[in-house]
Amino acid sequence: MHLSSRVYRKLRLLLVATLVISALAAAPALARGGKRSTGGSGVCLVTPNPLNQLPYIYTVWGSGFPPGMVVNVLVENTLGTAVLLGTVGADGTFSTSSVANSKGTQQVYVRQAGDRQATDLAHCSFVVD
Repeated sequence: MHLSSRVYRKLRLLLVATLVISALAAAPALARGGKRSTGGSGVCLVTPNPLNQLPYIYTVWGSGFPPGMVVNVLVENTLGTAVLLGTVGADGTFSTSSVANSKGTQQVYVRQAGDRQATDLAHCSFVVD
């Protein structure tokens, strides 16, 4: 067995553990609902907006975040909340994509993964026709 394959497996395990921890950390904040704390200087944008062509694939873009930060992108609609993950690059930006599962206005909140205070670092919205 090569050392590189061992390192690769450990890195993969670390990534999976990080994703699981991020999802678990987001759950109490999602359950609390209603109350939102703001405190970020980041910006988010969703393209395309409005979203009016099947399949309803959209991309959330963010800028103004610390490099290396892992972010939870919460997309709220009438069916509930989807949590997307993103990692901020060296230039302070991130992007993550998904498929919309309902029509109407979708609210997007960007938070630092693992933030127990559930502080919104950025907010934007988009419309699915």
